[in-house]
Amino acid sequence: MEPGQAVAHYEIIEKLGQGGMGVVYRARDTRLDRTVALKFLPAHLSLDDEAKKRFVQEAKAASALDHANICTIHDIAETDDGELYIVMAFYEGSTLRERVEAGSVSTDEAVDIGVQLARALERAHDAGIIHRDLKPANVLVTNRGEVKLLDFGVAKLTEANVDLTSTGTTLGTAGYMAPEQLTAGAVDQRADLFAFGAVMYELLSGQKAFDGSSQIAVATAVLGTDPPALSKTRPDVPAAIAGLIATCLAKDLEDRPARAGDVIGVLENVRAEVRAGGAAVGPGASGSSGGGRSGPHIPRAKKRAGGIRLVPIGIGVAVIAIAGFFMMFGLNRSGEYAAPLTPDLLAVLPFTYGGTPDLEYLGEGVVDLLTTKLGGAGFGSTVDPRVVVGRVDGDGADIGDPEDTHRVAQALGAGRYVTGSVTEIGGQVTLTAYLHDTAFPGDAREPATVTGGTDEMFELLDRLVIDLLGTAMAGDAERLGQLASTTTSSLAAMKEYLQGEQLLRDGMYREAAAAYDRAVAEDSTFALAWYRKSIAADWIDAYDVRSSADRAYELAGDLSPRDRALLNALRLRRNGRIDEAEAEFRAIVHDHPNDVEAWVQLGESIFHDTSRRGGSTLEAIEPFSKAIELEPTNVIAQVHVARLYALFDSITALSRTADYFREFGSSSERAFEVEAMEAYMSGDTLRQAEVKSRLEGKPWFYPFYAVHAVSRFARDAAGAQDILNLVPAEDPYVMALVPGIAVVRGKYDDAYAYLAELRGLEDPMWDLFEAFLVTSGSVPPAPERAASLATRLAAADPLAIHQASFIPPYEDLTVEVAGFHRDYFLALLLIDLGRLDDARAILSELRSRDDFQYLGSLKRDAERSLEAEFQLASGDRAGALETLRSMETAVPHALTVWPLADMGRARFQRAELERELGDIETA
Repeated sequence: MEPGQAVAHYEIIEKLGQGGMGVVYRARDTRLDRTVALKFLPAHLSLDDEAKKRFVQEAKAASALDHANICTIHDIAETDDGELYIVMAFYEGSTLRERVEAGSVSTDEAVDIGVQLARALERAHDAGIIHRDLKPANVLVTNRGEVKLLDFGVAKLTEANVDLTSTGTTLGTAGYMAPEQLTAGAVDQRADLFAFGAVMYELLSGQKAFDGSSQIAVATAVLGTDPPALSKTRPDVPAAIAGLIATCLAKDLEDRPARAGDVIGVLENVRAEVRAGGAAVGPGASGSSGGGRSGPHIPRAKKRAGGIRLVPIGIGVAVIAIAGFFMMFGLNRSGEYAAPLTPDLLAVLPFTYGGTPDLEYLGEGVVDLLTTKLGGAGFGSTVDPRVVVGRVDGDGADIGDPEDTHRVAQALGAGRYVTGSVTEIGGQVTLTAYLHDTAFPGDAREPATVTGGTDEMFELLDRLVIDLLGTAMAGDAERLGQLASTTTSSLAAMKEYLQGEQLLRDGMYREAAAAYDRAVAEDSTFALAWYRKSIAADWIDAYDVRSSADRAYELAGDLSPRDRALLNALRLRRNGRIDEAEAEFRAIVHDHPNDVEAWVQLGESIFHDTSRRGGSTLEAIEPFSKAIELEPTNVIAQVHVARLYALFDSITALSRTADYFREFGSSSERAFEVEAMEAYMSGDTLRQAEVKSRLEGKPWFYPFYAVHAVSRFARDAAGAQDILNLVPAEDPYVMALVPGIAVVRGKYDDAYAYLAELRGLEDPMWDLFEAFLVTSGSVPPAPERAASLATRLAAADPLAIHQASFIPPYEDLTVEVAGFHRDYFLALLLIDLGRLDDARAILSELRSRDDFQYLGSLKRDAERSLEAEFQLASGDRAGALETLRSMETAVPHALTVWPLADMGRARFQRAELERELGDIETA
């Protein structure tokens, strides 16, 4: 809006500011001839009913609080175009954010502000309202010294009928949010007192209590660290004030003051002492300030029965702790109903089973089978089977208990749900299913029951679905024609597929891959089995990662558009078409926000493909967190967030994830790497000894993953070496880690000596690996070594490289690729030796070769990186930078087992050049 524009009887004077929940203008009330402030809902939220409700809630919350220290609300109205706005009193003054930016304030002024602010909170809390977004920008001090608390936009009306900020949702600003807010836990007035402590700390010290380079960093600080003691930054601050602030900032809400009134009492006592020229009074007045627990005696909330702590106990909390403020989660993790039921959303719960062990898998497998068939029949939308199973497992629900199953359906927000039983006697199977209306517990429709032989399972399921549809859609029988099998017609194939699904859920990737292999052997047209075969193959570096994804998409014609899109996205990623794949995954989660698989695969794409392209691996926390919120038992997502926490030095969050694996995921081969990261990041020597003791008798991939995780994600090369010292370096994968870790530790001679020993194996791949290290820029120049290495590489046979012992026989790493790989590193060695003409000849020859069909931008990027080398050698740094910027760095993840795909040298050179130009962020 522009100055002079009229809104009802208000004339716009100027724009004052803009925040996440509104745009504020100074205006003149032409009727009463007074200055007011108009707050409008942002334009991009104008069509968002949730935002409008929250906006109205702000007005109602604040207008109900008639208090001198709370901003006065005059009216709420709507423009002719449907824009909501609040009419507020206008105050001349400045926010605490502006005051802090101008420098810290005196103790006397800070205490006076604190008293008034605490009184505002006391009034709100007495009315059952929690502000939830207290921060310096939301506190205004008028020119007359009056404090005004603003912005109840995310307030929680604890007694209201409408609760837009229920447990499971995180709202607010990370640096001022209490730990229980960040972990989506239950929030009461003590969350505001935590924010009060953060505001006061900042007001007195001039520094934020919790700060970082990103919201994730800030959240991690809130959860895991205490701010520097005020005694170090403001030694003049009375100990009683420092103690009060430290108490307000307690991680455990039960250690904070119980009420705002308790805070006011301490502040008023101190204010009287300060103005009298004395010291702070009260027990602990001479104690530490800032980080300790000494200070004034402040009543705290009593611990409740059951030991409720600041972090809700449950699976996936560690993930919510870091990423919760990125999105609003719809489920109440306490297990209670937290979202309106969706009438046309159906959840199929696991069936009880009775019979021989051979068919026991059907109890849980029915969730997949019936969900697919019901969705394909046009029944409506269905809850992702993995969300259902994850919810049942995470809550420990008894599927034979009607109250438990009803509670699960409520938590899923499903308007209808199916329960049932599978009974097998003498080769005859009886399936019984009940369709329930969640809004009317105990009022199930007539059961659908079918009986037949075990070899008739799919026919039985079709009949069962028809019966269920008949009971659900009386008078709408024409829709029954939509029923079609979207999986496979082979019961044997489906049995193997369902077993593979269970193994994949448990993180047993090799066993899962074998099950999917058996499934496609039974039915070579089984699209979903081919898709999952590609997923499992990627985790074990199997041969056919790409072709399995291609095959899945070829066979996807009978699947729903949503599933075809998912299979296509994986196919694109497996073919190195990274941008297209990520866009497809994002489109799926946009249209289907509860699609666990799409969230996981989006996370995989960001985690593995972003960093090589200049992005942050930490961006993967959001999709993995969403996947875990939907399916807490998702091992793939849990492993990845553990790695991210290690990268981010968040030992608290990593330990919670490790606890999850110890309780639920210990069978996963990747649980060991999480334990190893935790042991070495925490410095716990007892746990380190336990990790090492458990290596005895384990297959090679246990030490490999542990060493890889500790060195790469925990960034503890010495710890990785500690593990390696106990592992016989007999497997080539483990052997390949040894020289790299030595380089990271600065033990260059050790790395070279080890590689020299490996030459006795007469495997040219070791020479290629050495060339990767020598040309990486991570080791000091060694011309004689480079010359000898170049001679050996020039004579290496591409076929011998292709058959290398420690590189998986990936289908697209052909002999031609091996030859290109060899020549690329030979060219780098020659450049380092100053033999530019010889290197140019190699580049010219490389360009004449055909592109590699399935390897994305690999060949183009390699050629561009060599061209940049020549530009740097000639002094053309600007030209080199443009060439390096043109690199796409889009390759299939499976290719990254070969050094060429890393392109680390080129990325480092670009970073250096970007830094020279002053673009530090890009660098």
